[in-house]
Amino acid sequence: MISRALGALAASVLGVCWLNGQLVQICGEAIRYPQNQVSPHSYRASPKSKYEVDESGGNYAVKYAFSGPESVSLQWNWMMQKSAVDGIWNSYGIPMTMFNPYSPTPDVIASREKIMKSGGFKQDNSVIRPNYSEIMRANRNMVAPIVELANKLQPNPTLADRVSMWLTFCQDMPYGIPPSQIDGKFIGGMLPPASVLAVGWGDCDSKSTLFGTLLSFHPNVKMVFVSVPGHQLVGVRAQAISGQDSIEFEGEEYVLCEPVGLARLPMGKKSSLVTTIVSTRRVLPFE
Repeated sequence: MISRALGALAASVLGVCWLNGQLVQICGEAIRYPQNQVSPHSYRASPKSKYEVDESGGNYAVKYAFSGPESVSLQWNWMMQKSAVDGIWNSYGIPMTMFNPYSPTPDVIASREKIMKSGGFKQDNSVIRPNYSEIMRANRNMVAPIVELANKLQPNPTLADRVSMWLTFCQDMPYGIPPSQIDGKFIGGMLPPASVLAVGWGDCDSKSTLFGTLLSFHPNVKMVFVSVPGHQLVGVRAQAISGQDSIEFEGEEYVLCEPVGLARLPMGKKSSLVTTIVSTRRVLPFE
C-alpha cells in the first residue's frame, strides 16, 4: 500500500497500480484542488501568532510573530528568493502517470527511480513515500536565514535549547492539510519546507520535515521520523530525562518531539495520537 502520515484525516483509496510487478493501492486524503497555489484542509491557527508573506522585489518577505521558548514573544522577519522557492515547489512531486500500469523492465524501473528522486520521492519495495532526507537536504538553503535569526538569540545553544526553539517555531505556525495531488502531480499530502514557509502553514509531516531541516544545522544531531496511524512526529537522539517520552532505534535512544499542535508540547512529550508505531526511519544524518 502506498502510505503516508495523513494528519488528522482518514485515508481513502484513490486507485491501484502495478509496482515492481505487484498490484497495490494508492491511498491519500480526498483530493481538494487549490484556489490559488495550494489551499489547506482542516486549517487551524493560534490566536497568539501571526504569519504574513508578501512578494517584494523578487523575494518572499516573511513576518512571523510567535511565542518562543519559555513563551517569550518573538517577531522574526526574513527574505526568501522567490525563484528559488518556486523552483523547489515546481520540482516537487511525481506525475500521476507514475501510478499507471507499467512493465517492470530494468530500463523502466531506472527511469521511474530517476523521476521519483527528482520529485522528492522514493520507492521501498511496493511503497512510494517522500524521501525526507533528500527533501531536507534540498531545502537547507531556504531555512538558513531563519537559523541565523536563532543564532543571534541563542549564540551557543545546547541541543535542548535548539530543539525547544524549533518546536515552538513550528508549533505556532498555522496547521493545514495539503491536497494529495495538484496540477497532475502527486505530492502525498505534504509540502516541502520552502513551500511551508511561503504559504505559512503545514501538517504533521510537512512541519516535521521543516523542523528536521532547521535542526540539521545543529552539529552532530541525529533524528528519526516516527509514523503512527494518522500522525507523524520526530525523535531526536538524546538521553531522556525523567518524565520524557522516548523510543529506541538501532540501539540508541531518541526523545520524541511534536512539531505540531496548539498544545505546544515540549521536548519529550507526545500527543495522545501516539499509540502504535507503524515505522521509524532515520533522516539525520542524511540517508
